[in-house]
Amino acid sequence: MYLLYYAFPILLFASSLFASPKAYIEGRAGAFYFQDHLPRSIYGNTTVDLEAEGGLFFKDKIAVWANFNYNFASGSSLELFHKTHLTLLSLSVGPKFYIFGIDRRLFNPYLGIGVAGTFLKTSDHSPYVEKHLHRYRFAGVAKSGFLICKNSICIDLFFDYYISNSQGLASAVKNPVNIGGFKTGLGMGYLF
Repeated sequence: MYLLYYAFPILLFASSLFASPKAYIEGRAGAFYFQDHLPRSIYGNTTVDLEAEGGLFFKDKIAVWANFNYNFASGSSLELFHKTHLTLLSLSVGPKFYIFGIDRRLFNPYLGIGVAGTFLKTSDHSPYVEKHLHRYRFAGVAKSGFLICKNSICIDLFFDYYISNSQGLASAVKNPVNIGGFKTGLGMGYLF
């Protein structure tokens, strides 16, 4: 996890040496769908996902991006229906490849990959498990989407996939659980 905190400024500095003068910032909101059935049965099929993303372009078609992600959900335990809350934070970095280049085209599909450091916190109101559980993990991310730009204002229709395992969502769950999944939503940003 700490590697990401050091890698991000180094990547930004390195990209500024080779970057074109273009950069972007973007706010994104979407729905997150857990891949594993256990978190879906506890927290529901979809959760709210909020993001802030920014990046610098190496060339017209390649950008280095960084993304901060906040995901939260509430649910109830499977057997006794005690309340439980989940918070999932991640910081991810990686390259993104734009098919047509970012020359302010109206429609531009993209693909990207990255690594992420994740922080998982669960709060349970059951007397049978630990009240609070904290987990730090590395994760992988695959990004895809369509960027629609008019002048410098852009709308991003995105489809992302995160993969991350956690030892458990509560102290009673000992087997690894995939807390990754699919994310889709809409972003709005500005191209400098």
